[in-house]
Amino acid sequence: MARTDEPTTAAPLSPGTMRRHVLAGAAITALGGLLFGYDTGVIAGALLFIGKDFHGLTSFDKELLTSILLIGALAAGKIADRVGRRPTVLGTAALFVAGVMLAACSPSFGSWWRPGSSSASPSARRRW
Repeated sequence: MARTDEPTTAAPLSPGTMRRHVLAGAAITALGGLLFGYDTGVIAGALLFIGKDFHGLTSFDKELLTSILLIGALAAGKIADRVGRRPTVLGTAALFVAGVMLAACSPSFGSWWRPGSSSASPSARRRW
């Protein structure tokens, strides 16, 4: 079979098909924005309880905690552009699982780190 240097063109899509793809993409994007807003609302509501549990937090610390959501979203977008969406999702899932495992192994916040001290408490140095 002889090869030619002429570009091949695909058959044009029907107008209804193109609209369905655009509508599906727009719906998924809107759902992502909705979930990001929901997540921001959840962290804003959780700040009340975080302030009660961690007594040494200042207003700046709480603002920083809330703004990390936006920073994480922007960083994840840049990483996804560079390495692809699937590796980014798998990496964030692994990071989430690691965080859950650390949280599950911690009996309390004070057992891993004490505000104002440079070393971990004695209970954190025990062997598991």
